[in-house]
Amino acid sequence: MEDEVRLAYSSGKVIIGYRKAVKYLKTGKEKPKAIVIAENMPSHMRDMILYLAKMSNVPVIKYPGKSIDLGRAVRKPFFVSTIVIIDPGESRILELAEQKEGS
Repeated sequence: MEDEVRLAYSSGKVIIGYRKAVKYLKTGKEKPKAIVIAENMPSHMRDMILYLAKMSNVPVIKYPGKSIDLGRAVRKPFFVSTIVIIDPGESRILELAEQKEGS
């Protein structure tokens, strides 16, 4: 999963950060393909993302690591709780999300 997130970041178009994700989901001009959230995201933030994603019909992918790990996956030296995937680029992250939903 980490490799796919890194590939989406480097070859596609992503938005990093909770506040930007909320703003984008509320006013986004183009619909995101998916949202990735860290497993240790605070519950009030997670609930808001899940609610807005459900209203927008956007799949949410739960990253199997903490926010520091998600930050490292996109080569940032800080905690990253949320990533909005606008274009996955060469990444197969959307396929992995579909496989997890199916199982």
